[in-house]
Amino acid sequence: MTGFYKYRMLMAIAVVAIVATMSVNICYAEEMKEDIWQDGSPRQSRPPEMTPEQMKEFIDGLAKGDKALVDKLNKLREDSPEKFREEVRNLMRQKSGGGPKGPGTQQGPGGREGSGPARKGSGPAGDGPRRGGWSHERMKAEHDAYIKWLEENYPKEAKQLEITRKDDPDNYIRRFWSSRRKYGQIMDLEKRNPELAEVLKEDMALQQSRDKILKTVRDAKGKQLEKITAQLKKIVGRRFDLIVIKKRLKYEELKKRIEHLQKEVAEQEAELSKLNGQKKTQTAERLKELFNTAEKITWQ
Repeated sequence: MTGFYKYRMLMAIAVVAIVATMSVNICYAEEMKEDIWQDGSPRQSRPPEMTPEQMKEFIDGLAKGDKALVDKLNKLREDSPEKFREEVRNLMRQKSGGGPKGPGTQQGPGGREGSGPARKGSGPAGDGPRRGGWSHERMKAEHDAYIKWLEENYPKEAKQLEITRKDDPDNYIRRFWSSRRKYGQIMDLEKRNPELAEVLKEDMALQQSRDKILKTVRDAKGKQLEKITAQLKKIVGRRFDLIVIKKRLKYEELKKRIEHLQKEVAEQEAELSKLNGQKKTQTAERLKELFNTAEKITWQ
């Protein structure tokens, strides 16, 4: 992977995270009736959100000192998120296009001509350390960790991503996040709740088998239709069992968290109760510590 491609990929990850976050916020705000047969969760693998400071930093880095463009982007972000996303995509295409070397042309990341200098700490395009979690290192590490996990658990999906990366790099990041939303929850759960991760794996495999069988239903007749019906009945029954197991595991996890919080509340309550009668003693001891510190000062 060339230096310029890494730069382009990291910038695109940041852009897609912004775009995806704006899109899913609307879905998160809506109250939806639960469907136990739902094939996924809208809360899976949500891209990390940018703080207002990080968003400002990103826009400033994208505009590269063009105040009119900064004002335009900020206005679009407030008035029309869809137009803002489209404008960001257009700017990304312009930045990644490059151009022939000429007078005044500066060399960008990875030796690419025509893309301008990357300012240290100026945003996802910068080459220096940044505030918060949007560093190049973190984005690349998250990307690489997921690809490695995918190769070990879903090699066909990993292969398709690699083909997209080589043949259609402009669409790669969108394809990456689509994959991350589908499989990422399983990866995230493997460390926190391995049993639940295994249940999700089996459920996903059943859904894929179901979809494959359903494609043959239209033309099925007689004994073939009976066979398909029996297969689907078995799959649906097993999926119901897995749904119950998932809900039980999530309930147990929630119960543990509540118990932990209750323990913390009890400890805090005990500490407050203990402190309430110690003001006089604690104040005297603190004054003594302060005086002892002052006496140790050497003026030489």
